[in-house]
Amino acid sequence: MVVGLLVARDDTPATTTLTTLVTTTPPTTQSALPTTTVLPSTTTTQPPAEEVVVVATRDTVVDNENPDTNFGTEPTLEIELDGADTRRALIGFDVADIPEGRSVASARLQLFQIDASEEGALVSLVDGEWTETDTTWSSAPPVGASLTPLAGGVGGTVVEVDVTAAVTGNGPVSFYLSTESEDGLDFESREGASAPTLVVTLAAAGDGVSGQRTVLVGAGDIASCDSDGDETTAALLDQVVGEADEAVVFTAGDNAYEDGSAEIFANCYEPSWGRQKDITRPAVGSREYRTQGAAAYFEYFGEAAGNPGEGYYSYNFGGWHIVVVNSNCTEIGGCEAGSPQEQWIRQDLEAQSAACTLAYWHQPLFSSRSGGTNPEMLPIVQALDDADADVIISGNDHFYERFLPQEPEGDEDEDGIVQFTVGTGGRSLDEFLGPSPNSATRFNESFGVLALGLYAGGYDFEYLTPPGTPFSDSGSATCH
Repeated sequence: MVVGLLVARDDTPATTTLTTLVTTTPPTTQSALPTTTVLPSTTTTQPPAEEVVVVATRDTVVDNENPDTNFGTEPTLEIELDGADTRRALIGFDVADIPEGRSVASARLQLFQIDASEEGALVSLVDGEWTETDTTWSSAPPVGASLTPLAGGVGGTVVEVDVTAAVTGNGPVSFYLSTESEDGLDFESREGASAPTLVVTLAAAGDGVSGQRTVLVGAGDIASCDSDGDETTAALLDQVVGEADEAVVFTAGDNAYEDGSAEIFANCYEPSWGRQKDITRPAVGSREYRTQGAAAYFEYFGEAAGNPGEGYYSYNFGGWHIVVVNSNCTEIGGCEAGSPQEQWIRQDLEAQSAACTLAYWHQPLFSSRSGGTNPEMLPIVQALDDADADVIISGNDHFYERFLPQEPEGDEDEDGIVQFTVGTGGRSLDEFLGPSPNSATRFNESFGVLALGLYAGGYDFEYLTPPGTPFSDSGSATCH
């Protein structure tokens, strides 16, 4: 039997209170000091957040020393790696109560851990079908893609792990739990007193970010007369902008292929993304500099692109402070610490008082295209991190990727900056060569745009793709 409930969460991860709806209201006022430009801003309240709780419908353990034995009726899920003996747990859910038209913001696997353990568990997808009463080591399906590991915890409590990448909507989903610990870990099974649960948080009503109040939406690597991908993403822009109370379109560089000339902007960019030119705040890419000094780019966008010769600027929108960076470092005197741009960023951030800060530019610091980092941008990211910035958006790599919050040096940190790479504006799509550490999710099979619903104290995000695309990524976060 599948159980689906709307729940409200308190501040203790191990505790869940059943009710019908949870409404989270962030602060309703926020001031921001003007810097270069101030766009119209509204103070908004985050819409209600809803959760669907799904109880496991099947679970079992498989043991390589008992390859033909089924453990589906055991009250505990015991996993361990003791010499040649390997025990893994399988846990399955049937998600069925996500309303039509609603998307998944996040998903968490919750387990009751019986004994304390400093060691955690490895969490992976199950790559195939299985049943609780028949599955054994010999018949178990292969281990699938790895997810975020489950940290060790104290005994007698509920522990949880993020599994958002595995849950995109209604349907079955199964997880493997394994460990590299000889001591092992024990969790209660669904036959025990506290069955495993999957807690699915829904994006705000209104088809995710679409239909929300104050929206920043865009992508990088956009227009080419050799591709109609920019028409696809321009249609997504039109929809989001049309449904929002206020919207700004961002670009993350390489706006007009191949060389950012005036002719390319007029013939390739203008018919698609040019429809939203009046509300576009662009970032300059390397393609634009194939025309001397990116002159056609600055002429096309005018004052919205910042000062020619710099290409970096800032503005306020939706209660947020937004910094636009020029990642073409050799064109503007470098990006290292002490460079004109790095010093300007620090001064700009010191002069503003918004609670939330976002920055965007072309070349990403982290990427699963290279499997590593682009160190040239590290001083810029460090300046943003020193000011407690929240979000970075980049392009250049022609795919979508979202990273877990992390420090500039790449260490995962819940108080770190979240980086999105959105090089999916329409030119072409790239292969992954990574994955890079802390990459939470990746997709390279469709063009798309990233939309962020901005409100005082936080944001919702959603990667939007054409109808029928078998991928979604959305969620919410509060500012530092």
